Amino acid sequence: MSRPALTKRGPFRADQLHDGDPYELSNGYPILCLPTGGRGSAAVRTGAAVLGSDPLVEAAGVDTGYSPSPETLRAPDIAIGNVPKEPGWVQGSPLLAVEYADTGQDEKDLPVKIRELLDAGTRFV
Repeated sequence: MSRPALTKRGPFRADQLHDGDPYELSNGYPILCLPTGGRGSAAVRTGAAVLGSDPLVEAAGVDTGYSPSPETLRAPDIAIGNVPKEPGWVQGSPLLAVEYADTGQDEKDLPVKIRELLDAGTRFV
């Protein structure tokens, strides 16, 4: 489900979603995020291993859910920084977010997702 071209806030909030639900939220609107295919999952695994092995990296995660505001929930493929070892969605954003674009990716939503992460404090995408 792509985000409607509306400036009005949608009806959903991040606290209504649960771990494993196949949605992200953008301004209160659900975005369907289907499982990753083989090529994409292999790329994420490799990228996370390489980035996470850097001695300066204190925290890394895969598909970590970030909720910088109640109506936003985004889960970049790889997150570096701000990945606490606690349950629940993470407030704020990661320092670095990596998103792989592959078959099945909602390409119209990708620039919106990038903008939302940058606006929330992510420094590198």
